[in-house]
Amino acid sequence: MKIKIFFLTIALVYCNVSLYVIDEKLKANGITSFFKRNYTKAVDNFTEILAQGDTTYEVLYYRGLSYLYLNDFEKALTDFNNAFRFGKESSDLYNNRGLAYLYIGELKLAFDDFNKAIELDSNFAEAYTNRATIHIELGE
Repeated sequence: MKIKIFFLTIALVYCNVSLYVIDEKLKANGITSFFKRNYTKAVDNFTEILAQGDTTYEVLYYRGLSYLYLNDFEKALTDFNNAFRFGKESSDLYNNRGLAYLYIGELKLAFDDFNKAIELDSNFAEAYTNRATIHIELGE
């Protein structure tokens, strides 16, 4: 009986390690697809990872960015909002969520996110530019 339990334990450990390797490969493929501007393939890779139950900040962030570049702003917002649940204060995340809000016409929410991005990184030129876009939209 002890031998069966031992081999069962080994098998479970092996399966967990194998799943981790698959997740890392999918994540690497997703990030590579993203940087090659193949956003649809990136979304597919990240979605597969999430379907396996491996929800991480990085997967949500890059899938959100992919959706943003595919002009699917609602899905981008969902992923960015879920990424915030990991407690990471990121000027990039605030800026990109601000862009999604801007593109759906939620100027106040976009403005707040651009301000937060600037607060976290006062040298973040893109966030200043994005905030200026809102001032122009509002005729200020």
